[in-house]
Amino acid sequence: MRWPTHLDPHLSGLAYGSLVVGMRVPRPGEVDSQGQLVLEGVTDGLYAAVRDAVRSLPIIPRLIQVEGVSDEVYSLFPDPAVRDTVMLAAHKLAPTKSSKGITDLFLSCPGEEKIAPLPLTKKSREILSQTLVQPSSKRSCGTDSFEGVVREIDLDALRFEIRGARYQRGIRCIYDDRHKGHAGEILNCTVRVSGSYEASADEQPRLVAVETIEILKRPDQQMDLL
Repeated sequence: MRWPTHLDPHLSGLAYGSLVVGMRVPRPGEVDSQGQLVLEGVTDGLYAAVRDAVRSLPIIPRLIQVEGVSDEVYSLFPDPAVRDTVMLAAHKLAPTKSSKGITDLFLSCPGEEKIAPLPLTKKSREILSQTLVQPSSKRSCGTDSFEGVVREIDLDALRFEIRGARYQRGIRCIYDDRHKGHAGEILNCTVRVSGSYEASADEQPRLVAVETIEILKRPDQQMDLL
C-alpha cells in the first residue's frame, strides 16, 4: 500500500486517541491518484481483485489466535496465493515494535458495520510473521518444478511471482535467506523453481516454497540509443 504523495494529513502533533483514515480503489473509468485513467474493460478484473483483497483484510485479525492463525483461514481463502497476499498485507499494516504510540490498528469495510472489528497489534504482527515463513505443510500437494518469467518481486517479503503459458494466473513463490543474495537478479528472467507447493481448488499450483532457483534465460538486452 502506498500513501499518495499529494495527500498530507497536516498533523501538527500527536495525542492519545484515535485517527480514522478512509481509502477507496479507483473504479474503471476514473482517474487514479497519479492522474492515470483506469481503463474500462481492461482493468475491470484487476479492480475486482484489488477490491476483494481490500475487503478481505478485516477478516484476518479475527483469525489470529494465541497459538497462531486459525485453520479457518484455509476455507475462507481457498486460493493459497490470495491467502498469502492478504495475510502479508495485514502483517505490513500491523504496528511494529518500533511504532511509538501506535498500539492497535482497526480495519473495516462496507458491509461489515454490524461486526465489531478486532485490532491488529504488535503481537498480531509476530504471529503473522511466523505463519508467513513458508506455505502450510498440511496443505502441501507434494514437490515439483515450475518454469515461468519473474514478473514481480518483493525483496522485503522474500516473495516473487512467475507467469507462463501454463500458469496464466501466476505462481507465488516464497524463498528464504539462501536466495537473498541473488534474488534481485531474477526479475524478468525465465526461471525454473523447485519446491513443495499448494494448489487451488482447480488443482493449479499457486504457492511454492522454493528450494532451488535456476535461471533458464535472461531478459534480452535493449540497445542504448542515447
